[in-house]
Amino acid sequence: MRSKLCAGSIASLLVVVALLFIFPGTPVFASSTGTMVSAFAAPLATPTADTTAAVNAANNAVSHAQDLLNIMGWFATILGVVLTLFGLFAVGLGLLGFRSYREVLSLAKDLRTNMEEIRADAEKTRSALVYLGFGDRLLSQRDIEEALENYKKAGSLLPKDAKLQYMLGRIYSGAGDYDAAIYALESSRPQDDVSQGNVEKELGLAYRRRGRALNQEADYDTAVLHLKKAVILNPSDSDAQAILGGLYRRKGEYILAYTHYERAWKLNPGSSYALGNLASLARYEGKLDEARRYFGFAEVVATDHIKKGQGEIYWDYYDLALAQLAQGKITEAQKTYATAIKETPGEAQFDGVLDNLSLLQKAPQPIPGLDDIVKMIKAAANII
Repeated sequence: MRSKLCAGSIASLLVVVALLFIFPGTPVFASSTGTMVSAFAAPLATPTADTTAAVNAANNAVSHAQDLLNIMGWFATILGVVLTLFGLFAVGLGLLGFRSYREVLSLAKDLRTNMEEIRADAEKTRSALVYLGFGDRLLSQRDIEEALENYKKAGSLLPKDAKLQYMLGRIYSGAGDYDAAIYALESSRPQDDVSQGNVEKELGLAYRRRGRALNQEADYDTAVLHLKKAVILNPSDSDAQAILGGLYRRKGEYILAYTHYERAWKLNPGSSYALGNLASLARYEGKLDEARRYFGFAEVVATDHIKKGQGEIYWDYYDLALAQLAQGKITEAQKTYATAIKETPGEAQFDGVLDNLSLLQKAPQPIPGLDDIVKMIKAAANII
């Protein structure tokens, strides 16, 4: 028993030294199973906005993982020398707590097993990072099918990595592969409430999108359950409230939709998404003064977001464009919509934009120039 404990302790010490040597201040693994930290996952969550940075991060991470494999080999060599010396100086083994040479052999076996497991995990992580890098590059080139194949290979290598599966679930959902998104997100089981709330939110969004794409009311009901869980787990999450509002809007329950958009705005006064939808619902209800006020706020907030260049910037362009259009700035709106379209990663995002615009087309007083914008977006999304 003691030899096994010693083997695990020595192997762990070797790994810690290797990690500190290679990744001072920036660990790549959170456990011996090769769990990746969010420092690498975050850029990949929005590949179209920060593709260059994400690819560079992937390349650096691959290089670090290869360095780890090399260090493991170096330690294995040193380990062999140490064990040989143990055999030559068996008289001194008693000082180290070993009663016989058999215990030394047992220690050597355990150490080699642990080292091989660590090497295998590092190799899987390195391969996963390579596939992620390829996936990002292909997605930035709009080769969605090949990108998804690479992402799925990465996910299959680390099926129990909660952060990776969450990140992949977001990517699949945005790319329109909703079944893969739901499977990946359900595989992600973080321990803390905030992270689990984020998973529930993304599950709700994936079910909402699939329900819209396949016209499945049951998916909407499932989405409601997940989004309500997200709100309970993370009550300060403005996006969860806004997504829930979007779901009720699609179900035609406009009072509930307005309530959740308003909650989202109160939680985050800087949410142009919530403001734009509050304005749209007010316009649909014929409350022109209220709509004008909210669209004015949305224009200011979206412009500020664009200047900062954070997150999925195409949404900010869409929010700004709609606010401009609603306020009669048709030429400016057309230019902003053109920019937003160039940045849009896929079908799911186009569908979300068109869904809101179709609501505005049904308003008592349609917005001038709106029909041309709808045609413009449908052409970009290849929708007849």
